[in-house]
Amino acid sequence: VEPREWPSRDDGLVFLWKTARDPNLVRDPASKVSHTYELEGRANARLNHDFAMLVSGGYFRVLDFARREVEIFQDTGAVTIEATVRPATLEPNDDRELAGIVTFAHEIDDEESVSFALVQSGDELGIRFGTSLTGPLGSEMFGLGRLSTGEPTHVIVSYHSGQLTAYLNGEKVLDTNAVQGDLSTWSELDLLQFGMGHGSISEWNGTIEGVALYSRFMEAGEAAANASAYLDLVAKREPVERIELRGKLMGRSHAPTLKEIVPYQEALVMYEYQVLEVLGGELGDETIRVAHWGILGGSLLPILEREEGDEDRLALEPLERNPQVENTYLSDTLELRLDLPVYFAVDR
Repeated sequence: VEPREWPSRDDGLVFLWKTARDPNLVRDPASKVSHTYELEGRANARLNHDFAMLVSGGYFRVLDFARREVEIFQDTGAVTIEATVRPATLEPNDDRELAGIVTFAHEIDDEESVSFALVQSGDELGIRFGTSLTGPLGSEMFGLGRLSTGEPTHVIVSYHSGQLTAYLNGEKVLDTNAVQGDLSTWSELDLLQFGMGHGSISEWNGTIEGVALYSRFMEAGEAAANASAYLDLVAKREPVERIELRGKLMGRSHAPTLKEIVPYQEALVMYEYQVLEVLGGELGDETIRVAHWGILGGSLLPILEREEGDEDRLALEPLERNPQVENTYLSDTLELRLDLPVYFAVDR
């Protein structure tokens, strides 16, 4: 049996989401049967070429997590939150509000209750943590360190018996007893969400992967091993070429309706562009075709309103390097041109 790369241990593991390409199985502590939790994309949430969560103008929600797992956290009085994140900006929400990355909270009758919230404020990663003694909004934000848009950041936050610790890329960055109390206030109403919080914790923009939740406390050695393993997995990936350009829309495919794509909630639409200026990367073609997201999360996107002759700035990747969209509904009513390269618009 080959050793597990990540996570290094699965005892107390109640949620796992490496990427959408992986089985992400956890074992139910009562039935001992392995299962996986489904992620439901909202608004413009989608997957990137690595099958990681890409949340920009949208978020993912885990279905039925709190009802099944919150009692386990309450029984052990302990939790560990692990994720690998990369923000798209170091100025989320213009610094006016905390941006929710991984949150477990709920709002009812206009009252907010935070169990935990991994957040970004400016270029800083932070944690708000809720117990029976912190009040419904949880603790103040504890800063964990600086984020980078160019490199992934691996984070672990762990709590038990009045001890809150955190690790950034395997290094301990927080060890405090300023948070006391048990987890009895955690609720079956809580929603586990990625890229969006509740109340004052607003939308986040970036990628999230390598998420694991445990109903136990994690020590420094395991935290360092997990960080090293996951960051090594990311580093081994072959980079995908990205091209930025200004283009003029020369042709567009039929804009599908929601009724036409039933039972699907997402659709791509193929457009043809004349290349006006290459702003980044290498491109020798004067005419290209680009698959855009036209429908996401059951909503029609503004790209469907563009007219021939419109000029726009595009960020593109080769379509064949984006396997996450292979089985997506594609509207391509343009004349067949096998000589034209085809790209995928990553700026939606």
